[in-house]
Amino acid sequence: MASLKKITLFITLLFLIPALAMAEKNRIAVMDLRADGIAKDKALRISELIRTEIVNTGVYTVIERNQMDMVFKEQGIQQTGVINDAYAIKMGELLSAQKILIGTVMQLGDAIIISGRIVDIEKGIAEFAVNQSAANENELLEATKLFCRKLTGTTSQTAEISGTKRKKTSQETTAVAEKKSAENRKSTDKAAKTDAAGKADGAGKTDVAVKTSKKAANIKPSVVPSKKVYAQYEQIDLSFSHFPGNDHDWISIAKPDEGENYYQTYSYTGSQIKEGTLSLGGLDAGQYEIRYYYDWENGKYDYHVMGTISVSDK
Repeated sequence: MASLKKITLFITLLFLIPALAMAEKNRIAVMDLRADGIAKDKALRISELIRTEIVNTGVYTVIERNQMDMVFKEQGIQQTGVINDAYAIKMGELLSAQKILIGTVMQLGDAIIISGRIVDIEKGIAEFAVNQSAANENELLEATKLFCRKLTGTTSQTAEISGTKRKKTSQETTAVAEKKSAENRKSTDKAAKTDAAGKADGAGKTDVAVKTSKKAANIKPSVVPSKKVYAQYEQIDLSFSHFPGNDHDWISIAKPDEGENYYQTYSYTGSQIKEGTLSLGGLDAGQYEIRYYYDWENGKYDYHVMGTISVSDK
């Protein structure tokens, strides 16, 4: 009898745990992207790709397109490429969504640019905004995946390997963290030995160690772009160093007049990652700020401007 109860409990938990995990996710409605200089049916296919890729990230519960169509039909509403935040909020309320994704897909020559933002229905503000470009249709699928990973904060850390870039595996990320931890332990041991030697040899050496420690503590986070001027929609490569390695440290690029909760493109730097490189999507022509956010998920909305870049249309 006891064995039967255990089996029953196990089966219950097997079905209950995924359900609870699903309940914790915010519901997001992905509206059809507005077509700009591109065929409408192509924009609709890209919109559907985005829905699928957001499902694959596991961050949100994505409302099915047919469910959206049913609600809109009942209300006598047609999807025509929503780009206004206020109208998007009304659509989100009708769909009982916590978030809504709106945006545009445009074509300039061979390049296809996907631009989108996530609007929080309750707060009534755009939380994230991302642009991602594909050089041509052959690169569109990968560009769509990268767009969704950036928009949902699941972009992988990149590493420089023999002059080319690739994503770090979870094993490599763990190895980096362990290496850093070992280096920190060695540094701590060395400082302790230096301190002990200083006490034995006199206050002079101790003063040197204290000055060195203070100098190291004053080193501030740094973000350096690969160049100061980029071509329109060109990938932007950044190098960062002396980061604290929090779970939610991240870098964004925004226009100087945009508020702290609005970004053109962004990427998390990664847990326990204090230095490295990352790539962000191409942008429209203009002037931009590189911003560093410290442990954003813990309520720190303040940001630091790390430098500026220009994007030229010539």
